[in-house]
Amino acid sequence: MNKVNYSSLKSMLGNFVGVENMPSRNGCGKAPNQFLVKYENGNIFQSYDSVIGAKINGTLYLNNLHDYSKTTSGYTTRWTGLTTKERRKGLENGTIIFIQMEW
Repeated sequence: MNKVNYSSLKSMLGNFVGVENMPSRNGCGKAPNQFLVKYENGNIFQSYDSVIGAKINGTLYLNNLHDYSKTTSGYTTRWTGLTTKERRKGLENGTIIFIQMEW
């Protein structure tokens, strides 16, 4: 499993650009508590107060919260285009890089 710590991830993102809510599941309006935080080199998906993952220059990074709940998993699937099973396999084989959170 490939790993990166959260501090390294933040430095790779570059300058902050803005924040927007994810579209709601039914496509009408914005999903509360589901955010895309945009940077010059990529974006972060945040569910409630937790960073779930990042896409930086075409590389996907996830932490262990990507399938924390049905809601988080569903929005992570929409954001990544990958099912939970595909994400777990990617983390195991190293095609998705694991974010080691610093608490």
